Amino acid sequence: MKEKRRYILVKYSGRVAQEAAQEFEHGLYRELLKMLGELHYADANPKLAKMLEDGYFVLRSSLSGAGDCILALSMIKKLNGEDAFFYTTKSSGTLKALLKHYEHERGAQPQEKPKTTPAQDY
Repeated sequence: MKEKRRYILVKYSGRVAQEAAQEFEHGLYRELLKMLGELHYADANPKLAKMLEDGYFVLRSSLSGAGDCILALSMIKKLNGEDAFFYTTKSSGTLKALLKHYEHERGAQPQEKPKTTPAQDY
């Protein structure tokens, strides 16, 4: 049976450089494992789905472990030796809806599809 997933939009208090993205990812997994424990970590199956701009990122988890991931993120105070705060902005069942909310939150106007007219025979 297919596993149902939840996508969680999270705001990180610091900045993540492109060079340090992998270090950030490993540190995040390490802290989540500490907070959740092995059993709940395996149940939640957290994965960093997408790094966005301005300290935002999308965390993917299983449906049953999404609440545990949100709780664990709120309890993390240090990441790789630096102070860290994580704010959960929104949770969604699809990545598309979550990214739409992210664009709206940042104040960017969503891209509109150009209207096409049917070809007319002259």
